[in-house]
Amino acid sequence: MAAKSIKTNSTVYQALLDAYGERYGRSPSGLIGMLNEMFKDELKALHSRPGTSSRRDLISDKTIRNFFKEDSKQSLTEKNLNYLCRALLGVDSYRDAIAQPEQAKEKELDIDIWLKEYVSRLKRKYNTVRIPNMGEPAPLDEVYTESKLSEELQFRKNKSIAELQAEMEPGYKSNRSRLEVSVIFSKHPRLMIWGRAGSGKTTALKKYLLSELDRFS
Repeated sequence: MAAKSIKTNSTVYQALLDAYGERYGRSPSGLIGMLNEMFKDELKALHSRPGTSSRRDLISDKTIRNFFKEDSKQSLTEKNLNYLCRALLGVDSYRDAIAQPEQAKEKELDIDIWLKEYVSRLKRKYNTVRIPNMGEPAPLDEVYTESKLSEELQFRKNKSIAELQAEMEPGYKSNRSRLEVSVIFSKHPRLMIWGRAGSGKTTALKKYLLSELDRFS
């Protein structure tokens, strides 16, 4: 009794079709040759059965062509589907190939859950700042005011009396250009923050981290 053909899972069929095209240009001869070599013990056993001694290939040229035709019914025996899945997709069986997309979804879900938990932990850890003479840390969002930084290093140099007097005048403004911290961070993929102790370097980094984490919320 001939084995019954089954309707191929659409996702698995598309994966087989893609692999068949990429590796063999949809040429049956290349695929058949690889199947005969890969499963030569099965082919030898097939030749020993009564009525099949004249069969040359594990899966015939006609079967391959019909299966991969655009208007085909996409049906094949499970045994032949097992051969194709092992050869083209590198899985042990057709049923394993069906299970793979579900396993991928579960893995993606696991990663998504892990990422949300990680983001939540970072927010709890960095969304506070200690202020002198306060017993408890304060929420960073409530006390942070974005400062401005210069993109140029301010080297120490001796200033003239006139320069020092000018800096002491009310309303004095430096001619050095300054930008918001967030703007500078967005402009440069790599940078070093240079400043005195207590000038807000770490606080600025914490605030920038929190603003980036909001994208994952």
